[in-house]
Amino acid sequence: MRVNYKVVRSENGRLLSAVIDIPQLCLEYQPGKWTRAKIGGILVFTTKKAAIESLSHLNLDADLEVWSCDSRYPVKLPKYALKFIPDINYVKALWNGKFDNPEPWEYGIWYYLYHWSSGSKAYRQVKLLKKVFSRKDYFKELETCSNT
Repeated sequence: MRVNYKVVRSENGRLLSAVIDIPQLCLEYQPGKWTRAKIGGILVFTTKKAAIESLSHLNLDADLEVWSCDSRYPVKLPKYALKFIPDINYVKALWNGKFDNPEPWEYGIWYYLYHWSSGSKAYRQVKLLKKVFSRKDYFKELETCSNT
């Protein structure tokens, strides 16, 4: 078993891809069951700390959680990550290596690219094991501390 850490979005009792809302790409996770990537791989982190630190890069008003997970069938990460995903074609191009060596004059594409967060890995399949962190709980704790 490869224990890694997965960031997911909790929404109406469902665990979903943290940042992907495109229906053709969004994954739904069920603890204890394998979830398979639709394109490329599922992003995980090698440590709990790396997963929690990645939350600071996500400018979302969502209930994000970090889960320990089992991972299988490693996938090589593309050279760059996408800052945001305008449509499914960008994700296909990313995993097909189209953005690995963009020409300097293709300045428009650089707007979408950035480096992967520390500890990032990808696998074809992930199985959530146990919730280890919730951003919602973290902010509740901060609010409680500031009121005392």
